[in-house]
Amino acid sequence: MAWGINNRLLGEMKYFPIVLKAWNGLTNAVNKKTGMLGWVQQIGFEPRQVLATDTQEYGAGAFLLA
Repeated sequence: MAWGINNRLLGEMKYFPIVLKAWNGLTNAVNKKTGMLGWVQQIGFEPRQVLATDTQEYGAGAFLLA
């Protein structure tokens, strides 16, 4: 959505609050003491409950892409 806003495909007034809410959700998943990204589902598992302490190596890459 941010890309769409930046390239004038989506209206900033309508979509920026959604982008900001998503970005805040992502950054709040980073542990402020350890810098580790939490709430990451385990590799090869079906959707299930995850915790703030759950992390995987691919999670940081997906975060950086965001």
